[in-house]
Formats: sequence, structure tokens, C-alpha cells
Amino acid sequence: MTMLAWAAPVWAVLNLADVLLRYARAAGRPVGGAEFGQELAYYLTELSAGRASLVATVLIALAAVVSVGITSYRGVAVAAVPAFAVLVPWSVRGHAGSAADHETAISAMWLHLVSVSVWVGGLVVLCLLARTLGEHTADVVRRYSTVALCGASYWWVSPGWPAGGCG
Repeated sequence: MTMLAWAAPVWAVLNLADVLLRYARAAGRPVGGAEFGQELAYYLTELSAGRASLVATVLIALAAVVSVGITSYRGVAVAAVPAFAVLVPWSVRGHAGSAADHETAISAMWLHLVSVSVWVGGLVVLCLLARTLGEHTADVVRRYSTVALCGASYWWVSPGWPAGGCG
């Protein structure tokens, strides 16, 4: 849980930097330049891509605040709610948001993002904690393998998976 306490705030800061730099590049404006703040505020409140970025940023900040004080697995579950909710605006912001079958495409994109987050995110945490697990490494890897299989299986059966999918 200590890792979560520092990883979530780092995620929030990196996301904020991403929003600022992404907007600056798209607008062709230097960060902190004249009128940058007003233009950024317009982007974040009036344009759909900006609103999606703002909602994601707020959800990440909420996950970060909740994560800092976690002392139980129940707290981890509470922090997971805004963390997975962040994937909704990211799904809308992507190419699925402009698809002909908008709702289905966004739902499928969200499921893709959730499954890869569980799969790859768990693998990253497992790698970062490998030295501290000691004699419990085999048990943790066995348990994670079940979770990873669930996350990866969505990708394997998805029609959009590379090479036409398996489903």
C-alpha cells in the first residue's frame, strides 16, 4: 500500500503535465505564455477533448488523495473506483469517441483499457515488488497469473485484437 501512496500522486502530477503540454503543442502556444491560462481554461471547459482531460485529471487527483491514507484492502478498492473511472474520459477522447456506433465503441475501448490496466499494471507492480516479496514470490506470482489471465483474456477474444482476433 506504500507504493500506492506515492504512485497515485505521481500519476496525478504526470497527468497534469501531459494535459498542459498536450494543449500547448496542439495550440502552438508556449506553456505560461501570454493568454495561455485563459486559452487553456477555454479548452478545458468548452471543448469536448478538453472536458474529457479535465474530468480525467479530477478523477486522478481524487484517486491520489484517497490513496495517500489507505491502510486496508477496502481502501484500495475505494481508490480503484476513481482510478478505473479515469478510463471513461480517456475512452471518449480516443478514436472510439468518433466511431459510427459511438456507445459500443466507447464501451469496448473502456473494457480494453481496464483489461490492459489490470494486466500490465499488475505486472509492473509485481516487478517493482519482486525483491521485497522474498519467500512469498511464488504465491504472489501464482495469484497474479490468475488476474493476468483474466485481463489478457479480454484481449485474446476481442474482435479488434491484432490479426482479426480470436472471437
